[in-house]
Amino acid sequence: MSLPWVVGYGVATALSFPHAWGEDALDLGWALAWVGPACLAVAISGCSAGRAAALAFAGGWLAHSLVFHWIYIAAVRYGGAHPAIGVVAAVGLALYPAVFVALFGWGWSRLDWTRWWAPLGGAALWTALDHARSFVLTGFPWALLGYAQHENPALVALAPWTGVYGLSFVTAAVGLAAGCALLVWRGAGASPRPLLRVAIAGVVGSHLLGGAATLLHRDAAG
Repeated sequence: MSLPWVVGYGVATALSFPHAWGEDALDLGWALAWVGPACLAVAISGCSAGRAAALAFAGGWLAHSLVFHWIYIAAVRYGGAHPAIGVVAAVGLALYPAVFVALFGWGWSRLDWTRWWAPLGGAALWTALDHARSFVLTGFPWALLGYAQHENPALVALAPWTGVYGLSFVTAAVGLAAGCALLVWRGAGASPRPLLRVAIAGVVGSHLLGGAATLLHRDAAG
């Protein structure tokens, strides 16, 4: 049952970043960035630490192999490399961020995801790992979750105060809360309202703060 949700995480995360679409770009991060963490929460919640890490690693590897499709294009179409080299380059580089997704899976398995505060703790872990990915082994911060919100002006307005990591935190918290609410509703039959409140408060609160920041910036500039 976990595998479809792992694939859902990988595909939703990949589609959260721009992809060529004819002469235009397919850029759905403002909508799908929230979906990836929700799918991952459903896939790994309740698993042992080892299984959660393995499933998260697989999802992270799939997601970033798809996100890094540009490496294939650069190597093969413009660099004249053999297609196999382009595939190996993209898939091989995706191993690095997949390790951090696996670490998240391991840490998430230690939390009681039925608690209302679990998405906040999970988002803090996600954000810390996003930050670590920016410098560990020289770092490779491509496709951090917060960057997927670059077409969301309300959240982008928070970036001067929080950096991309604040956007990662909000997106992860909302997605994890939604995923946990679905699990609670489907599994225990308990009320998912506390978790849904976290998700709704995250969406509404972050956008209100972003809107206020935009107004303040305009007043200061004026």
